Amino acid sequence: MQRRSLFGYAGLLGLQGILGISSAQAAFMVWGRPTNVILVTGGDFIRYRRILINTANGLEKVGLINQAPTELSKERSDTADVWEALVQYAGGSRLKFLADGHYDYGFDVKRREKVRGEILRRLQEKQDVDLILVFGTEASFDMCEAVKDIPIISLGSSDPVKMGLVKSAERSGQQNFHAIVEEGFYRWQAEVFHTIFPFKKLALITAASRVDKSGADGVKAFCRDSDIGFELQTYIESRKDEETDFQELLDAVTDAVEIKGCDAVIFPWFLASREQMPRLVNYLAEKAIPAFSQTGIEFVSQGILLGAGEESLEGYGLFEADVISQVLDGVDPGTIPQTFVQRSRLAINLYTAAQMGWQPPFELLVSVERAYTTQSPHLN
Repeated sequence: MQRRSLFGYAGLLGLQGILGISSAQAAFMVWGRPTNVILVTGGDFIRYRRILINTANGLEKVGLINQAPTELSKERSDTADVWEALVQYAGGSRLKFLADGHYDYGFDVKRREKVRGEILRRLQEKQDVDLILVFGTEASFDMCEAVKDIPIISLGSSDPVKMGLVKSAERSGQQNFHAIVEEGFYRWQAEVFHTIFPFKKLALITAASRVDKSGADGVKAFCRDSDIGFELQTYIESRKDEETDFQELLDAVTDAVEIKGCDAVIFPWFLASREQMPRLVNYLAEKAIPAFSQTGIEFVSQGILLGAGEESLEGYGLFEADVISQVLDGVDPGTIPQTFVQRSRLAINLYTAAQMGWQPPFELLVSVERAYTTQSPHLN
């Protein structure tokens, strides 16, 4: 019989009420063990992977684990191996990353329902989870709507205020839930991009289903306030046929440039294989259209001209580690400030710049975080 079953959630919640502490604290007091943690992720996304790695680094720095993952593959975009490393090597007395605690929706509706059901059955039957970490808007919605008595920390979701995941940038509105809100990050990207290329009309190219996740409001607000033309160009995304998806993307770019007269483009994340990406990169270079990737170095390494670097993710990870630390110390997640002001240096692809016939100014070259001289998809 598990020790948890001898006490149960009723006793745990009672202890919380009497002492005014978090469930994570109560778990440590009742079972004399570290806080059990699981991760729920919407699917494989390189940004989720980097955030988890940097959060682990932050946890090591604040003393919640003994060792953050090292020697991880630079070819992967998922979080499974990062989680496995935390399970095996994190150490410390405060957190335990459960070996069977990595859940992945795979960006699939049917799988989402299946995995969600598995998690909720676990919480009801095994009752061995004290803290839930989440990546993705859909996964965050699922957890915060169904779970009210376990701390939930959303490590990354798209514009949680606009999506209605939280009530405001300051507070989530739900006692056990916290979601990081990146204040003004998309507006800042557009502003920096315009400083380098004083474009007259900017196109934001995004799948129709991902407009709310693209930072469109921030980009549009910058263009409006700066009296710059703005075009939101959408395309239909269907994961059943990647080739069709990519052709839709190319058609949207072509329309923005050749029909709408846009002289610069910004891309959120999009689906493209290593074989497909050169078609987009070469078209933009031939037309001398500068492009900026919101997702940063993943696409810059493959030929998109500019993007945000990774420097800010170190601060991002420390921010999330501090949130976790506060939760373990008894602070309700819903009362912890959510706003993180993210800024970073840029990444640039010099090969693409040469294709366009553009010579980056010296001041930019000495300030960038990363400069790629090939259009290789490898990030090392």
